Amino acid sequence: VLNSRIVEEIKKRTKNINNKLDFAEEVRRICQYYFWSKCEWEIVIQEWTSHNPKEEKVDVYDQLMLNWDRFIDYVWDNLGSGGTP
Repeated sequence: VLNSRIVEEIKKRTKNINNKLDFAEEVRRICQYYFWSKCEWEIVIQEWTSHNPKEEKVDVYDQLMLNWDRFIDYVWDNLGSGGTP
């Protein structure tokens, strides 16, 4: 998910942030903008064994939030402290 456009956006918007919590909040906003409820980043999960199957849309943002702490650690280590991915 960290294509060059998003990496540049993160670098630009977080270059003056030295606090990891503030950094994480700004990265969350960027991820929401790029991935939240956008059909090109969604997958539909549906039960196939039921007569009335339930559907649930899962997007990249939802998946990132499941592992948010690890994702932020990775991004912080590679971008937040002046590193490169």
